[in-house]
Amino acid sequence: MVIASRRALGTVYFIMFMDTLNFGIVFPLVPLIAKSFGANAIMTGIMVMSYSLCQFLVTPLFGWISDMCGRRPVLLIAVLGTAVSSFGTGLAPNFYMVLIARCVNGLSGATMGVANAYIADVTTKDERSVYMSYVQSASAVGMTLGPAVGGLLSRVGFEVACYVSAGLSCGNFFFVLAFLTESRWQQVREASIPLADAAANSGDDASKTPASTGDAGTTAVAQPVAERSSPRI
Repeated sequence: MVIASRRALGTVYFIMFMDTLNFGIVFPLVPLIAKSFGANAIMTGIMVMSYSLCQFLVTPLFGWISDMCGRRPVLLIAVLGTAVSSFGTGLAPNFYMVLIARCVNGLSGATMGVANAYIADVTTKDERSVYMSYVQSASAVGMTLGPAVGGLLSRVGFEVACYVSAGLSCGNFFFVLAFLTESRWQQVREASIPLADAAANSGDDASKTPASTGDAGTTAVAQPVAERSSPRI
């Protein structure tokens, strides 16, 4: 059985922290950005709505793709999309380019669902809810710090905040590329082995499994044979 390491889970937590941090840096500045391009209230509302609408449309598709192709490629695409969106927002010459950049950000906003799927792949049923709650906590910390960082950077200019967000997203992309292992093709650990005890018990379980499996198989085969050979009276 493949045993999930704490390093793998910590990598997922860090990815979600960075992703929501980058989102939090730019999102509160959207009305300021729209105003700088002369957008009215309706246009600003459309800009804000575009992110959620695109995320709503693409999240089920990303979930299906992650089942087919793996969690890691989808996370890489999503994180890279966030970087492209932030760069596009900072470089946008007009309102419509900003709108397109926000749509790209929404289309790459399926990281939460894929991260939870990753946790489901490498944890047992009993411990799954605990480790999924850690993903939510990491995201909450990112959303708490992001707007504060974005507000401070906006004093220099909203473009600076966008570029910083894009740079952090690029760093997050390379972090995923270097440290995140694929979970989709791994065999889920035995339900009787909690994550905290997996490393300590893995050696004993590995040595005991073949013998117990062999005995069970012999018993299962021998019993029907004995039944067939016994004369019925």
